[in-house]
Amino acid sequence: MSLKLYSRFREFGGLKLIREYTRMGLLSLIFKQAVAVVFRKKKPIEAYSRILDQAGAFLKKRYVRGLDDIESHYSIETNGNNSRYVWICWLQGMEKAPKLVQVC
Repeated sequence: MSLKLYSRFREFGGLKLIREYTRMGLLSLIFKQAVAVVFRKKKPIEAYSRILDQAGAFLKKRYVRGLDDIESHYSIETNGNNSRYVWICWLQGMEKAPKLVQVC
């Protein structure tokens, strides 16, 4: 079992993931929620929801300003022109994008 757990840990980013969670202020919350699920019989969905809320708050705080700048700079209007193209930007690199994104 521990080999499988270690394999999954590495698959999802290993120590890099732990560092990222720490930077986002999520590591202690994840630990507290895991303890609550195991020892206090808290529902996992409730713990997961709380973690997602904090992660969302971090991302909004970090990126909303940049998104507002982009939105104000580019017009969303199509002026009646319907484009057949969908533009994407996958910041982690296309090789790490889901297959659906890669195909499109």
